[in-house]
Amino acid sequence: MTLIAVILGAVGAILSVFKNRWCFAVWLPCNGFWIWYNYPGIQSWVFLVMFWSCLVGWWTWSHDQAAGDAMHKSMIAELYSDNKKLCTGLTHYKDKVVELENELDRLKESK
Repeated sequence: MTLIAVILGAVGAILSVFKNRWCFAVWLPCNGFWIWYNYPGIQSWVFLVMFWSCLVGWWTWSHDQAAGDAMHKSMIAELYSDNKKLCTGLTHYKDKVVELENELDRLKESK
């Protein structure tokens, strides 16, 4: 059973490195096991604090994720708007290039 808890702890750490909020869901049962395993020792209190920090972390990351998603959508909308302006500007320049090429062809033909 301790091996499973160690593996869960490692999986949670890997998820945390990749900023995946599900690391907390993996750590909660892992920390719960270590609280039970070390009870009534002082180390059970350490894992109780870690259990509590997982709950707070999960809640915080969940709410930050929603804020991050809103910011991400806003950034995409801004980039889309900038690209649309750029494309409109490029279309204007393309039209100017075509107009100048036509003028050059007319000048060549008139000679």
